[in-house]
Amino acid sequence: MDVLAALPSLSSLSLFYTNITNTGVQQLSSLKNLTSLNLDSRELTDQSLLHISTLTKLEHLDVFSARVSDVGLCFLTSLSGLVSLEICGGKITDLGLKYISCLRALRRLNVSQNMRVTNMGLYYLAQLSDLEVLNVSHCQVSAPAALDPLLKMRMLKVLAVNGCRGMADEGVLLELRRSLPVLKTVRAVC
Repeated sequence: MDVLAALPSLSSLSLFYTNITNTGVQQLSSLKNLTSLNLDSRELTDQSLLHISTLTKLEHLDVFSARVSDVGLCFLTSLSGLVSLEICGGKITDLGLKYISCLRALRRLNVSQNMRVTNMGLYYLAQLSDLEVLNVSHCQVSAPAALDPLLKMRMLKVLAVNGCRGMADEGVLLELRRSLPVLKTVRAVC
């Protein structure tokens, strides 16, 4: 990590498939020019997101498999320029999606494998008027109730709802395609 600290102009960093810990992420917080950060470690918790929240130039953040909760997502609301966020397999609930909805620049969001995300959380995400890509696969999202908030996401181009009850039904898919003018891809394998 000392080597990274010597690179203050570093803009992109991927520590994918490493065992980086909260302490390691704390050391990364000195890299103020980072625009893209990819961390994949089960060792990361809400404390890591607190440190990441100081990286205000971040546009892309991937903390796949981190054990973060809604508390950690609250810290991320300071990242107003965040365009892409992947935060899968954690302990996020609908409240966490409320925090995410504060990130108005967000275009791509992957919260798959967060089993406490439900249809209600989609109403928060519907406030993200420029959201183009959404992955809520293997969450507690189900049709027909999910349709109402999803149909409010008028800029949605790609929607992944794999493992979501009823979302692969022909009538649901037809309604999504008919009502969302720019939707190109729906991934809905049950």
